[in-house]
Amino acid sequence: MEKIFQSLIYFKRTLGLVWASSRFYTILTLFLVSVGAVVPTVQVWVSKLVIDRVAISIQQAQLGTDLDWYSLFSPIIFISVIWIIGSFCQSLANGAREQLGFRSMVHSEHLVLKKVSVLDLAFFDHPDFFDKMDNARKENFRAYNLANLTINLVQEIISLTAMLWLLFHIHPAAAAILILTSAPQVLLSGYYAGRRFSLVGTNTRDRRMASYLSDLLGARDTAKEIRLFGLHSIFIERFLTFWHRYINETKYLKFSQEKSHLLLGLFSFAGTASIWGYAIYQAVHHSITIGDVALAFQAAERSRNSLTELFKAGGLFYEHTLFAGNLFGFLDISSKNFEGALKKPVRNREDLRKLSFINHKGIEFDNVSFHYPGAKCNTLHNLSFTIKPGETVAIVGENGAGKTTLVKLLCRFYDPTNGAIFLNGENLIEYNLDNLRNNIGVIFQDFVRFNFSAFENIGLGQVDRMKDEAKVISAAKKAGIKQKIERLPKGFDTILGQMFDDGIDLSGGEWQRLSLARAFMRDAQILILDEPTATLDAFAEYDFYRKFADLTREKTTVIVSHRFSTVRVADHILVMQQGELIEEGNHEELLNLNGVYAEMYRLQSNQYT
Repeated sequence: MEKIFQSLIYFKRTLGLVWASSRFYTILTLFLVSVGAVVPTVQVWVSKLVIDRVAISIQQAQLGTDLDWYSLFSPIIFISVIWIIGSFCQSLANGAREQLGFRSMVHSEHLVLKKVSVLDLAFFDHPDFFDKMDNARKENFRAYNLANLTINLVQEIISLTAMLWLLFHIHPAAAAILILTSAPQVLLSGYYAGRRFSLVGTNTRDRRMASYLSDLLGARDTAKEIRLFGLHSIFIERFLTFWHRYINETKYLKFSQEKSHLLLGLFSFAGTASIWGYAIYQAVHHSITIGDVALAFQAAERSRNSLTELFKAGGLFYEHTLFAGNLFGFLDISSKNFEGALKKPVRNREDLRKLSFINHKGIEFDNVSFHYPGAKCNTLHNLSFTIKPGETVAIVGENGAGKTTLVKLLCRFYDPTNGAIFLNGENLIEYNLDNLRNNIGVIFQDFVRFNFSAFENIGLGQVDRMKDEAKVISAAKKAGIKQKIERLPKGFDTILGQMFDDGIDLSGGEWQRLSLARAFMRDAQILILDEPTATLDAFAEYDFYRKFADLTREKTTVIVSHRFSTVRVADHILVMQQGELIEEGNHEELLNLNGVYAEMYRLQSNQYT
């Protein structure tokens, strides 16, 4: 009972979703199907009139009475007009229904993507979140189907009501017989809808893994290694294993359902046959006309079919609302009490701090510790240091030392588990998040390669100025990629990557320069460079450091790098090991300290001697 009540809530929300997707097409579709729904009833009624008048005319002809030809043929003209109106409405309704369905599907996908865009990064560290998102996105067609199904239900209910009214003319109990003999199908449909929902829920991980394997096999970035290591066979075998397991379970469920529907269909047909028999009996005893018999046959059969479809649709409707629950469940995800979600500021939203400049207090990490959601151990341990305004700070350490995690905290993708980060003496939590991030320019090591034009690839670094040609060209020049772009077939309008027609791919170093230009699009006060020269050749790296002072002038810069040629330009160096800050100072001070930094520097220097 609880599930039924919940499905009604989901249905109400789905109606709201459909209405929000297009009010015009919702009203138009409902009007057209309502008109079309009464056409079959009118046709059956007019058919009865025609048969009765033909029977009377036959009797009149036998008695030698003149025939009233107008009376005989006028219903045909009327039924033709009704048919034309019905066909016209049906054609328009099909187009309107398709538009409404597509708009509902797009609107629901829009809601999912909008929800994803505002969720904290912590959600992406939970496998359960990906299951929920996968279900929400892959089942969003249910909004399309539910919109169409709702319209079908409205149409069937109107048509059925009209048909049952005709049957009431034969006998008041006729409608009750049809309903009682067809009703068990709604229980059966609801039962199997619940089983299908459970089946899909228990197979979410398998379906997501199959989808992942499909993406691996079809992706350009993975094609080289898959071919080199001969991974096609094992991946395809796993793909088929996951899907075959699901297909076999759905096959058993489907055939079981169809067998049950067939048995209940026979029971429903028996109720219809009893109405036919009653109509024939009444006609033989002259209680009803031959036209009434024809009406009974047509109305009973159409009503039975409508009831069968209605009850089946009821089960399907229940199924769709259950699956729609996946969509609404995802849309209702809250950051409240979610491990790793960003903490709420003490101030009201309108009173949050906005960064205009970095004062003498700079950026301070005060005893900061952090662990990722679900992790048992801290990634960072009791970090305390200060970054002065306009200073260039380098963070070095072995892989897994926590360097990138520190950057994520500075961008406020996460909040410290313990301790606090202060900016201008104010807790980072108390800053307006959008304003804070707008003041941070970042080039990540795993930067994104957008398959858009070169102009857009750079302009996306500052959305509100992405059409500013002078700004984009200036950013490209700073990153040393301007001349390369100008040599492309369409210059800055050239589509990059090979996903779309006429796309031109760049080298790894050129892509990195492009991402650097994206960071330079912002007049950001904080510049974060995560391995900024990792894919640059020696000449490009030299050019980058030759311009480094100009590029970072008046900016507070944080560099994460393994290359000591990069690190040496920093005013201050933080050395991390296993999440702890073990050394700090400038290059010369750390060499004189003869600790971990000095050892790493000598090891790297020896490679070139």
